[in-house]
Amino acid sequence: MSAEKWAPDVFKRKQNTRITAFHAGIISANVHCRSPKPILKEPVMKNSGRINIACFMFLLLSIGNWGLAQLESPQAAWLEASNYLYTNEYTQYVGILNEAPIFPLDVGGAIQGEEFWSNGEKVSNWLLSTSGSHTYLLPSTSTSYVGIGTSSPTAPLTIVGKSSTTTPDIRITSDYTYFDLGPGTPGPHGFAFGDDGSEGMQLVYRTGPNQMIIEKGNDFTNLTDLFSIDYDTEYSYFKGNVGIGVTEPDEKLVVDGVVKAEEILVTSIAGADFVFEPDYALPSLGDVEAHIRRNKHLPGIPPASEMQQNGVSMGELQTQLLQKIEELTLYMIDLKKENDLLKGRVSELEKK
Repeated sequence: MSAEKWAPDVFKRKQNTRITAFHAGIISANVHCRSPKPILKEPVMKNSGRINIACFMFLLLSIGNWGLAQLESPQAAWLEASNYLYTNEYTQYVGILNEAPIFPLDVGGAIQGEEFWSNGEKVSNWLLSTSGSHTYLLPSTSTSYVGIGTSSPTAPLTIVGKSSTTTPDIRITSDYTYFDLGPGTPGPHGFAFGDDGSEGMQLVYRTGPNQMIIEKGNDFTNLTDLFSIDYDTEYSYFKGNVGIGVTEPDEKLVVDGVVKAEEILVTSIAGADFVFEPDYALPSLGDVEAHIRRNKHLPGIPPASEMQQNGVSMGELQTQLLQKIEELTLYMIDLKKENDLLKGRVSELEKK
């Protein structure tokens, strides 16, 4: 039975109007309407000493104009329009835009409001559900902690993500940037930063070797260790070139300034022992003198202008200088032999 057929005069009533309806000889409660919500003065439908909440229809036509009707079916009621209000006598569930409510209030659409107040002691958490997949938003009444994805928050905000090796648990993003936290399974996990969804840098903690890694990418996989710190050994590893005071280092370490150290160990020096081999061609002092007069630097040593322009390889220069020292040693040995020979001749002459 429609509301118009049941009580057509109801729709002409205005607010603050008292309505008494009759159905099957049972007198209903008086319903007093005060805009914007009705107030029930008595239990609806008294029958044989018990409360029998039958199915009814409430139609709000405009502010102060409404209709109330009981339907012929004892199990369902609805609004005659494009929207539905459904009640069920047996479950006492109410559905809005939902003909089969499975909760005390089951809304089949969006709910909009400025505020939500919940002061009931039994209201302990929110359960957000989509297609059977539940996410908990739980405020703890004892600790004031809030949990997302967990019913037992252990910190002011506890978030428990899904089990995944590549997708993040948390993503904060805009049109051009993103910040990821994850993933949720044991293994590499940490933070990812970037300027879009496909490129970026990530700070990853890798279990097993216990290493903190700075890496390219955003999916916590295929780690090549641009930079890593080992927890156990405290070693640091750099994969590429490092610049101190330099933005584009062209060598493994480029420093724009003074390097101070107690000791520098160079392991790539070949040495100059070849000078002492029997077949080594020791330049004559005359040849050395001629080269110096002509080029203004020692043979085998780069000139100062070249050093200033290209720098100096410490290992190579050390080998070159060592070669000159060993050659100088050979010259001194030859001079000592000549000197001893001359002394012997002088001694023989003095005896005569």
